[in-house]
Amino acid sequence: MDNNHVQENSIKLAFVTYNDFGNNLYLDNISIGTRSSYDLELTNITGIEKDTAYLPETSSVKVLPTVVITNVGYSSSLDSIMAYIKIDEISVFDSVFSPGIIAGGVSVVRFDSISIPADISFTVNTWISNPVDSNFSNDTITFSSVYKQGFRKKVLIETFTSATSYSSALNDPYLNFFVNQNFGNVNAVKYHRNVPEPGNDSMYLENPVQLDSLRDYYFNFQVPTSIMTGQKILNAPYSVNSNLQEPVNSELELGVPLNITVNDTIVNGIVTADINIEITSKLPDGNWKLKVIVAERYKSYDSIPVEWTQSEFFDVFKKAYPGISGVSIPVNHGTYNYQYNFPVEPQWADSLLYTLVYVQNDYDRMVINSGKSITDTMVGVNMITDNITQNLPGKGNYFGQFSVPSDGNFSGFGSDGSGNGFYLQNFEGGFMSGNWTRSQPIWFISFRESGGVNGTLFGGSNCIVMPFYEYRVRGIYDTLFSPVINGADSDDTLFFNYAYAQYLSTYSDSLKVLISTDGGVTYSNEIFNKGGEELATAPSTTITFSPTGANQWGTFIFPLQNIFTDENEPGISPETVELYQNYPNPFNPSTNIRFYSPGNSNLTLEIFDISGRLIKRLINNEAYNEGFHTVIFNATGLSSGVYFYRLSAGSFVTSRKMLLVK
Repeated sequence: MDNNHVQENSIKLAFVTYNDFGNNLYLDNISIGTRSSYDLELTNITGIEKDTAYLPETSSVKVLPTVVITNVGYSSSLDSIMAYIKIDEISVFDSVFSPGIIAGGVSVVRFDSISIPADISFTVNTWISNPVDSNFSNDTITFSSVYKQGFRKKVLIETFTSATSYSSALNDPYLNFFVNQNFGNVNAVKYHRNVPEPGNDSMYLENPVQLDSLRDYYFNFQVPTSIMTGQKILNAPYSVNSNLQEPVNSELELGVPLNITVNDTIVNGIVTADINIEITSKLPDGNWKLKVIVAERYKSYDSIPVEWTQSEFFDVFKKAYPGISGVSIPVNHGTYNYQYNFPVEPQWADSLLYTLVYVQNDYDRMVINSGKSITDTMVGVNMITDNITQNLPGKGNYFGQFSVPSDGNFSGFGSDGSGNGFYLQNFEGGFMSGNWTRSQPIWFISFRESGGVNGTLFGGSNCIVMPFYEYRVRGIYDTLFSPVINGADSDDTLFFNYAYAQYLSTYSDSLKVLISTDGGVTYSNEIFNKGGEELATAPSTTITFSPTGANQWGTFIFPLQNIFTDENEPGISPETVELYQNYPNPFNPSTNIRFYSPGNSNLTLEIFDISGRLIKRLINNEAYNEGFHTVIFNATGLSSGVYFYRLSAGSFVTSRKMLLVK
């Protein structure tokens, strides 16, 4: 990358997906630039909230800052890697040592704990140093933050379940036990569905209109599905701490700027719910709604239909008042009171009724806080010891009708990627770090972080996934946008990893990649467009796809000289230049590379390894007569593996893959 090109070459990427309700698509290691031998990148810092955070009724908070360092160079780094953190406003300076990192590898190191007081604005400066690091533009992260006094969060868990679902019967008891054990910090509600067949769940049949509307609101297609704070899907089985306990604990660590208290009285069969909302700081932009639900704490049946799989149910949804859409609330600092009256219906057990209240942003589904009118569990829950399975029935049993969500925008945080050198987004710093955005604001039906899965170009343990397998609305587009990446020039190359498996041949999700060279004003360069079988990197499967090895990832390589028209040579078109498959292939140690030249432009032929490193330039901007030509590539001294050969002719660039086997 060269800053002389900043105004001309302000790159912005758009990864456009089309949902056909097929299977999951993964993206990772999106990079632009020319890798050098020694280049360490400070990928991200976690543990300190960016911008504004809130304390849960405390005067200070202890944090453990953690930095992610990636070796984006070709060579292993020396052991003398140091990471630093400096916060002048609270007199913090600390350093930590990182061992050497292999090429493409990642190191995660943690500083000592820091006590951050309330209501003091501060700037976090973090940086790394290494004697042989050749690129300093990606060594620093700086951001501002303030922790304001707030309220304790009461985590809301909304669960779609069914009396006829075997998987629900196995998982719901663990969730019920967990809620009882954490009753003061966790609020729960169960939305009953009419699936699987025969759909005779009486708790659904009591109020099918509102329950179907809630299904549509959350794009739900299977049971059990639990959604925490309106945004995060909790994976089954619920018996695993990392699926339930740990995500909830993470939510409880920080406070919120809004508190809810609820009190119920019942007189002559009428429930009166008095609701108090206290806001300590203006809420973020959004469409904030107060939502009120009547729930039954416990419901049991002495006898059940043969299709039912359980007889005891907790926190059963009864009705939303005045409807599931809720009512708009003020967003500014203040105290606001609401009162709702509703009759106790004949089938309800009034002694077990309570009111559940939460405030939700309809724009992105985030629930900022919740409250309920009871403080006692009322009914005990016995712990169970059944083995839990994650294998849910096929998707066909869970289809429903859904509305199309409105467009929106979700912004992350981080550096803007400008400067000389090499730009990398490997998603190791948390989802949407580095000012990446997406067009769909609803977290669980758009691009989201996927832990434990990583592409092949760089090390790590995270990537992002588009969950086509879960998202029922076919025909919907979603787009992942990069930040503006300044300074790229024609010598640079774009790389990214992707992984996809079809669900069935009749479900063809797709991915298109566009490049803007004017900072996102226009996207006139389509460089990738694949769908269905052509997009697939792994065999089709009817269970949710997650890549299990390097052989299930694909790598896309695109030289940027193809899109910088001011640097291109005129007079040649893709129809007149041809690059053919090498022969033999696989080969050892040499192979023939054949191409056709129209004779009206100079040609360049280059060899790259799978990481994108230039291995050899066989032809360097040389003129070739019209006709077929063959060049011999000798790989003596190279390791076995996949290599790419690329032919460039003016604005036309094409590449193919070959395999060296020794």
